Amino acid sequence: MSARSKWLTALALVVGCLLVVPAQAQLQFKHLKAFNVSSLFDGTSNAAGDAVIDVVFDGSNAYLAGFRSASGLGTVGVVRLDNVLSLPSGTVNTSTPGVSRIIAVSAAGSGRDTRLVYYNGYLYLGTGLGQGTSPDSAIRKYAPDGTLVTDWAGDGILSLTEAGLGRYDTIEIDPGYGGSGPSLAVAPLNTTSSQPIKRFSLETGELLGTSNAVMPTFLRDIAFAPNGDVYLHRASTDANDGIFVAQRTGVDSYNAPSVLVAVDEGNFQEATVTYVPASQVFPTLGDLIAYNRRPATVTAETNKLFLATLGGVEVASLDGSGVTEDGVDLGTYKHNLINAFPYVTQDGKLLLFVVSGHTSGSPAGTIDRLDIYQAVPEPASLAILGMGVAALFLRRRRA
Repeated sequence: MSARSKWLTALALVVGCLLVVPAQAQLQFKHLKAFNVSSLFDGTSNAAGDAVIDVVFDGSNAYLAGFRSASGLGTVGVVRLDNVLSLPSGTVNTSTPGVSRIIAVSAAGSGRDTRLVYYNGYLYLGTGLGQGTSPDSAIRKYAPDGTLVTDWAGDGILSLTEAGLGRYDTIEIDPGYGGSGPSLAVAPLNTTSSQPIKRFSLETGELLGTSNAVMPTFLRDIAFAPNGDVYLHRASTDANDGIFVAQRTGVDSYNAPSVLVAVDEGNFQEATVTYVPASQVFPTLGDLIAYNRRPATVTAETNKLFLATLGGVEVASLDGSGVTEDGVDLGTYKHNLINAFPYVTQDGKLLLFVVSGHTSGSPAGTIDRLDIYQAVPEPASLAILGMGVAALFLRRRRA
């Protein structure tokens, strides 16, 4: 074989590796940070709730939202962790530099939920979700320092009456469809009939549109794909639970939802789903769906954040275990109150912020915590690529 033929053969081998291996590869999640935030969510009037339940990140600061599991009205809110990627792992409290409660409101309890979303420099906070009475259940817009934006929805608060809804259950940023632009999506739970998604202006709070009745009964959470498809978490008194997807057909229209992950959940409010845009960083890999499991009988196996392909195939799970990059191990998650937020950094890294909550009824050893992970290709894929490149140079030298 001539030197030119050997060179072309080796080149074909490497190109084949580059094309085939990433498509078969799976992501792993490097444990960057782990924080015990229990003192910030201890149910007192100075805390941000009974337990942490949601998280967002603005590129520098993390914002943690709490909910109220105890009965009656009580304080919930948002805690900000400044420059969180530079904060050393371990226990943090209000004495930790850069850690402070920036929002405090009165919200309904008895397991009522909280959702926090972030868009274009502003926070949108839904508290007392599922209660059905204003202002114990409300959606508010805030600046990153916790200042209420009072010209949104008239006074900074989107009430149930203003929204034309009997209850809120979840909120999310809707990226839009066909160039319609982003909006705040609001969806309610109903135990007997399907419900629509309502879209509100992120700038003014006005109603922009109402979809067909696409939300299933016992809806708990929603997440949108970049193309506008919506993913749903249903948790109910029956067995027809799990993660569903409804393909978008218009600005305010969807096909009927179809099941991706069929599981039998319990009738719990804090069931979550998150869209993870992995392909933005790893173009040859597909995007993922992250979700918790809340069956009626809680086991250690369900105390995880599960990750599945858009086809519903489970590919990974995170249980909080392991030593972080800066040497801290908080152990595994002890309860299945788990939520997540993905973020793609300017230098092309995919981060996953994960919170796990502790309520008065949680198993012993449970803590409120924030974990930060970075998605990376599995080592085997990188090794195969390295072997291909090494073979190329070896054949060139022999020629």
